Amino acid sequence: MRAIWKGAVSFGLVSIGVKMYSATEERDISFHQVRRSDGSRIRYRRVAEADGEEVAYSDIAKGYSLPSGETIVLTDEDLADLPLATTRGDDQGTGSAFKIAYRPRLCHD
Repeated sequence: MRAIWKGAVSFGLVSIGVKMYSATEERDISFHQVRRSDGSRIRYRRVAEADGEEVAYSDIAKGYSLPSGETIVLTDEDLADLPLATTRGDDQGTGSAFKIAYRPRLCHD
């Protein structure tokens, strides 16, 4: 925890260093969703909209919805062909048609 104020108290020839801290502590509390009547825990299930059946994690894929309402399912190969977010596009002999915005992140203490 960081001190919110630093100073010194002096009594004649004696000087004592003083640090002031806030009087509160930060604590994280995690809540669960429960039914009001009996307190039983509510769980999330992966259910398909089309037929209401539960879907296994292995059958879940990423998809993109077009404005026409059609959904395009992306495979692992489609995602592997995408450019990496860590690369910077430049047109110096690569013929790259895209540019990725790059802003260095500045951190100050």
